[in-house]
Amino acid sequence: EKSRKRIEYFSERHKEARPVESLGVLEPYDEDELVSASKYQTSFITQFFLLLDRQWRLITRERVANAARIGQTIFFSILLGLVWLNTGRKDWSDPEVARANAFDIGGIMFFVSINQAFGGVFGVLFVYPLERAVVLKERASGTYHVSSY
Repeated sequence: EKSRKRIEYFSERHKEARPVESLGVLEPYDEDELVSASKYQTSFITQFFLLLDRQWRLITRERVANAARIGQTIFFSILLGLVWLNTGRKDWSDPEVARANAFDIGGIMFFVSINQAFGGVFGVLFVYPLERAVVLKERASGTYHVSSY
C-alpha cells in the first residue's frame, strides 16, 4: 500500500514538472565520437542490477503480501503433494499401468509448469500499471534500456 502511494506521488510530481529548457548552442563534434558514443551512460548489466536492487527493496517492504505468497506456496505444495502422493510408485511392467502413470506424471508436469508461468505473469500484470509512469519517465530521460526492465 505504501509503495503504491509512493509511486502515485512520484507520478503526480512528474506530471507537474516543467520540461527541461534548452541548454544553448552545441559545440562542434567529431563524427567518430558521435558514432561510438552511447545514448546511455552505464552498461546494460549495471542498469539491470540497479533495477533489480530497486525492485528487491520494493518487494521486501510489502510484508503482508510476502507472507500471503509464502502461505499460498506452502498450501499448494501440501495440496499437490497429497493429490499426487504415490504417483510413479506402481509396477511399470504392465503396459496399462505404465500408460496411466505416464499420463499422471504428464499431468503433474503440466500443472506445475502452468502454475509457475502464470504466477510470474500475474506478478508483472499487477505491478506494471502502477510503475508505468516511472518507466516512461526513465525511458524518456535515457536512464535505462528497455531490455533492462
